[in-house]
Amino acid sequence: VIGRLEEKKHVEDRFMVRHMQLEGLIESMWKEGWDVEKLFGEQANVILRSKYPYYPLRGTGIGIEWMRQGAELIVTRVAGDSPCRGKVETGDTICFVDGELVTTERMCEKLIRGEPGSEISLVVLPKATKRRLEYSDIELTDLVEVKVPRMEFHPDMLREHKTVTPDYIF
Repeated sequence: VIGRLEEKKHVEDRFMVRHMQLEGLIESMWKEGWDVEKLFGEQANVILRSKYPYYPLRGTGIGIEWMRQGAELIVTRVAGDSPCRGKVETGDTICFVDGELVTTERMCEKLIRGEPGSEISLVVLPKATKRRLEYSDIELTDLVEVKVPRMEFHPDMLREHKTVTPDYIF
């Protein structure tokens, strides 16, 4: 019985070492720009999503982080080199992207992605209004429209931020 338990432990240890090696390989290849999902399939998605909450969102965007609070998408950080700097602030609520009402994170992701340099229209409800977002109660004067270019960036530029774990970064 002891031999079988010892054998099982060695198998589990070997599996863990292989998993850690694969995890490191996938992470380093992803950072170098490889299409790891094409090479490793769903396993790459699972590994990278566990380490980087914003995976697979890299490439183009507008340099903001947000997280979901109830039915709202709240801006949690604006990157230093973001074209939104000075126009969108932490605490603002994202309402519309390119004229479409944003209701889910994935919808926001699809609308924000695009070619670097192309313009995007983002409508936010500023934190300064001190109101909960109720789509039926919004007055047009409460909303702020921001037009900014999309940019290329790597999400590691935001990694050192530890106070908030964002759902998505664009």
